[in-house]
Amino acid sequence: DHHEYLPVFNADNSMLVFCRSEIINGRRQHEDLYYSHIDSAGEFQEAMPIDELNTPLNEGTHSLSPNGQILVFSASDRRDSYGGFDLYISFKKDGQWGKAHNMGAGINSRFKDTQPCIAQNNRTIYFSSHRKGGYGGADIWRIDINEDNSWSEPTNLGPEINTRGNEESPFLHPDNKTLYFRSNGHIGMGDFDIYMSKQKSH
Repeated sequence: DHHEYLPVFNADNSMLVFCRSEIINGRRQHEDLYYSHIDSAGEFQEAMPIDELNTPLNEGTHSLSPNGQILVFSASDRRDSYGGFDLYISFKKDGQWGKAHNMGAGINSRFKDTQPCIAQNNRTIYFSSHRKGGYGGADIWRIDINEDNSWSEPTNLGPEINTRGNEESPFLHPDNKTLYFRSNGHIGMGDFDIYMSKQKSH
């Protein structure tokens, strides 16, 4: 009887991760991450909270790597936060999620950084941010893992994608070339519409 939303599967469809926001006395409370395993008959098991990652604050807008071993999510107002919403990363080992780590000042800002999408290669993450240096409100940015396993500086996807409006909810197709996102800055049917862009051949 609460709100469930933002479902994400791993590549073999054996696990579903989603957000749940509790409704208490008619008011929406904090949101947490939940998971459900899918058995061999294709049936969903009872959803359970990801206790290793949830706090009394908000955990949401997440991305699960294709192999189901990396989870990147946004969380608000944690003590190690650089702003209202930051990106955090956790790795699964021996069936348990490890401590969630803030992805650092090079990635997070004092502005809202949220809505991550892990690419098929497990080495690239797209996300939406209101940080300075963009083209308008929220822009879509990209980070990559360097050869020394550090993260690159965020790169704005440029004016072909971003506008003076808001570009959010990036999703990269498994072909690593097709990007879907929502925008209220491109010419469309109304407020936020869904758009697709193909990466140019090099």
